[in-house]
Amino acid sequence: MKAGNRKNMGATLKRLIAYVLKQYKWQCLLVALCILVSTAANIGGTLFMRNLIDDYILPFVNQARPDLSPLLRALLVMAAVYYTGVFCTWAYNFIMIYVSQGMLKTVRDDLFRHMERLPVRYFDAKSHGDIMSIYTNDTDTLRQVISQSMPQMLSAVITIAGVFVSMLVLSPPLTLITVVMVICMVFATRAISSKSGYYFVKQQTDVGNLNGYIEEMMEGQKVVKVFCHEDACIQDFKCLNGKLRDSANNANRYASILMPVLGNLGYVSYAVIAMVGACLSIFGGRMTLGTLASFLQFSRSFNQPISQLSQQLNSIIMAIAGAERIFGLLDEEPEGDGGYVKLVNARYDAQGNLTEVPERTGIWAWKHPHGDGTLTYTRLRGEVQFFDVDFGYDPQKIVLHNITLYAEPGQKVAFVGATGAGKTYLSCVLGVEACKQTLRTCYIRMPDMLGHFQNHKDNLREQIRYRKRLGNYKVLIIDEWLNYKINERESKFIYELIEQRCGNSPTIFVGQYDVEDWHERLGGGTQADSIMDRIIHNAYTIPTTDNNLRRLYDSKKAKVVIDSLG
Repeated sequence: MKAGNRKNMGATLKRLIAYVLKQYKWQCLLVALCILVSTAANIGGTLFMRNLIDDYILPFVNQARPDLSPLLRALLVMAAVYYTGVFCTWAYNFIMIYVSQGMLKTVRDDLFRHMERLPVRYFDAKSHGDIMSIYTNDTDTLRQVISQSMPQMLSAVITIAGVFVSMLVLSPPLTLITVVMVICMVFATRAISSKSGYYFVKQQTDVGNLNGYIEEMMEGQKVVKVFCHEDACIQDFKCLNGKLRDSANNANRYASILMPVLGNLGYVSYAVIAMVGACLSIFGGRMTLGTLASFLQFSRSFNQPISQLSQQLNSIIMAIAGAERIFGLLDEEPEGDGGYVKLVNARYDAQGNLTEVPERTGIWAWKHPHGDGTLTYTRLRGEVQFFDVDFGYDPQKIVLHNITLYAEPGQKVAFVGATGAGKTYLSCVLGVEACKQTLRTCYIRMPDMLGHFQNHKDNLREQIRYRKRLGNYKVLIIDEWLNYKINERESKFIYELIEQRCGNSPTIFVGQYDVEDWHERLGGGTQADSIMDRIIHNAYTIPTTDNNLRRLYDSKKAKVVIDSLG
């Protein structure tokens, strides 16, 4: 892995740890204390093995009637120590489950709260499935690393330090052999984990890309069917799925190699220490049998945490890759509001002038402060004004200039043009502008709208409730309008919706077919006549370019650039 990537991963890990400590500082301190006690109990038990063999078992060999009471007392003390270690192990695992689940809730809350303040261009540049992958796949890797990997890594570090000191006390020559074998293990870990780490990061990215593609294809399945795009979608899916297979295969292949390599090096280290220790005990007489047995146990205890660290390193790398995506969303610049005109409750006084009031009156007015300290109030009528707007998929390649639109209350607006001509994004800009004016705005795809209607086709009450909810929006944007023909029941639903909104609130229709073709696609007949009569009345059509701007500028997503809004 490149040095720059390691530096970024280190910074991300520090930020993740700081994020956890900010919310659960005292719980993490208690976990560290429990891990310390649990590790000390395990080390104490291993050290006791030397006394058990040298002071109790070997002296009892030549005694006809040995006194076992001292041994019993020692065993009871060690039992208490082990029970304490077991309790501390249970306690820190229990606490970390609480911490990890609480952190997931905090992360999701922060993500959603920040996402709601992001500009539209962020969602244009990211697929919905990729964003959803951050909430699901990436946060789940955080849960695993917080609840398991971090405590195990801390326990492994404390165990290595404690065991190393104990080994030095028992036998410095054997400790030197252990250190040499550990250096070999470290080099093996570094060589293998560098390759697996790269592919684990790539795997997280490929998962997000695949999820995003699947979500988009499921959402637009009817459009895919209409334009016979199935084969192209299958090929694109196979390509993305193949990339995920390759990255996951390489990541898990190197990760699977690591543990057997370290395990065999541990066995070699154990055998070498046993042989050298036996020689020191037999020929030198400087090592007792209890000391050798205890040191061999420490050798296994020393190698095992290193193997655990290498194993958890892969989980840490995956979690860091997920955390980078999470922090990337949190670091996105939120949409700023530099406006100074506010919407307030108002009522007319005796002279017929608008005045601001604290209670809700049903009358809204724009409060406009001026440089000389005066205030003017203008009643909100629901007009949508759109002046001198520039538009382009790339800020360096603006394709629409000085767009000016105006929609009166209750007026219908239709955007008509080819696929990729910018209809959806122009309508979204209108919707954003309406939201800035605190108008309740709804953007919905016609397949989704009719899909919800079909899901409740046997529930008349839910149909009426859904139609009223759509009808009550101040601005309703219907995308993919009449991209495919509708049946009689759907036509009746659309008629009732248009009838409810006619003359009350503006409706924006975004579609590929000219207005002259709408009558046929609505099914023809008197009901289509009624719908068209209510749409054409007090409405106008805005044709967009026939060019596919996505293909022209080699971009699948659009960026809306608003240089100035009136």
